[in-house]
Amino acid sequence: MKERGEEKKNEKILFLVCGLPGTGKSVVARYIAKKTNSLLLNTDVIRKKLFKKPKYSEGEKGRVYDMLFKLAEKALKGSRKKVSKNVVLDGTFYRKILRERAKRLAEKVGSKFVLIEVVCSEEIAKQRLEKRAGEKSVSDADFCVYKKIKEQFEAISEKHFVIDTGKAWKEEVEKILERFW
Repeated sequence: MKERGEEKKNEKILFLVCGLPGTGKSVVARYIAKKTNSLLLNTDVIRKKLFKKPKYSEGEKGRVYDMLFKLAEKALKGSRKKVSKNVVLDGTFYRKILRERAKRLAEKVGSKFVLIEVVCSEEIAKQRLEKRAGEKSVSDADFCVYKKIKEQFEAISEKHFVIDTGKAWKEEVEKILERFW
């Protein structure tokens, strides 16, 4: 007979970690991926692999998300040689249609879907983005990009979790993982 926790671990999960630039999405996504031994797929990493000098056009964004979903589906389904794996998606997912696409993918492959919005105060995000500008980072986002995406970000109306990285966020993530992992 399986333990309750063992049963949970046998179920595939697609975690979607979204929010504005500088809020700490990638830190939270990496933490979840490590704790759950999941494949981490980051839009910034995919963008840099697809485009040497990204222009951030709508066409480029579409190709980045198409590749992200293709890789996620392959990992969730697994292949003959490779066992299926949980997946953590890391990106702004600023459009509702992108979040819905991820949810449909989870349903298609028989995976649980966990939507997490990462937030923090605008001042904290600005400080992080200014600090990141002086460091090597896969993300090109600065505070101007933050403000632009903030204007474009479509509110999340579906059930989701909110993690404020301006506070003790690891405890909140642990509570989410306890429910699903």
